[in-house]
Amino acid sequence: MNIKNSVKILIQNAIDNYRYKKRAKNYIRYYNKIVSKNPELIKPADGEKEWLDHWRKYDKNLSPLSYRIFSRFVGEDINIMPMELCINIVEPVLNPNSYRGFYRNKNSLNLIVPEKMTAKTIIRKIAGFFYDSHYEPIIITDTNLKCMFENYDKVLFKPALEDSGRGITLFRKKGDVFINDNGDELNVDYFNNLKSDDFQIQACIEQSAFTADFNPSCVNSFRIMTYRSVKTGEIHVPNLFFKIGGKNQVVDNAHGGGVMCGVDNNGRLLHYTYNYLGETFINCFDKDMMRETYIVPNYEGLIAFAKEVAKNIVHHHLLSLDVALDKNNNPVLIEVNSEAFAGWAYQMSTGSIFKEYTDEVMEYCFHKI
Repeated sequence: MNIKNSVKILIQNAIDNYRYKKRAKNYIRYYNKIVSKNPELIKPADGEKEWLDHWRKYDKNLSPLSYRIFSRFVGEDINIMPMELCINIVEPVLNPNSYRGFYRNKNSLNLIVPEKMTAKTIIRKIAGFFYDSHYEPIIITDTNLKCMFENYDKVLFKPALEDSGRGITLFRKKGDVFINDNGDELNVDYFNNLKSDDFQIQACIEQSAFTADFNPSCVNSFRIMTYRSVKTGEIHVPNLFFKIGGKNQVVDNAHGGGVMCGVDNNGRLLHYTYNYLGETFINCFDKDMMRETYIVPNYEGLIAFAKEVAKNIVHHHLLSLDVALDKNNNPVLIEVNSEAFAGWAYQMSTGSIFKEYTDEVMEYCFHKI
């Protein structure tokens, strides 16, 4: 190896080490917020010593907080993954950075997944140009907008390059125009005043009576994790949870006031909901989660649907899919998350991120870095 290449490697290692430490500190800050809401988590947990002995072979300075926090939700489990390792090592290997930009763009979705499996997109704006649902170029006028929207009562404006529900706006039909809660009319002037050159207008899904019963103000979806095995290529669904939007919100995201609820292997909702700070609630929108049993309709269909979607995304091993159930309880794909994976949410619901596949994931990833 020549001197020039050696210097490049040293520089890259320094950069990677800096990023690792920075991201690790970010997670420690997040953990401390959770602990501030749940002070009992500062105490050592059962099985912590064994967990640290197992995971500190990857990082000798690893914090015990991942185990203390997540074991409170899912019990003793050596496979609880430290989020510092997940975001810094596992995710970049399983989902290479070189492909993430394409998959992150919501306007890419129907180039990958058939339109019949997704929410209906009426208009797209991509890199400053307008397209219809089939990616054919179109010219937008107030007259043809009215024609495009005439069969809808509600539509959603969605930024194509944002995560966590940021920028999503609901427009409702009033007379012959569409108005949002700020009084903005969806027309050519509205588009011209936007700074974004990448967004889409989608038809609202008429959701299942089951999901609407928890909160009718938004479409409540299921966050489904898929893992394409690095050994066999087979697609598995280790975890999923139900996302319930905050009261009067139009998105179901946790950072927008929503809560989450784990779903077991029989399609039953677990007996508590939780927010992103780890606060748990037995009662959710006047439902007693402890006393009542709630079974997700078409649960097996959701699992099969998620695997079918993941088959189309060949560059990534790890996905978080947002899937709704329509009025007939058929799955509808809302979004594919290949970057904002949010493994912490799974470890607050139904178990460790990769469960029985943890060892094969860690062995693969640490041989790749």
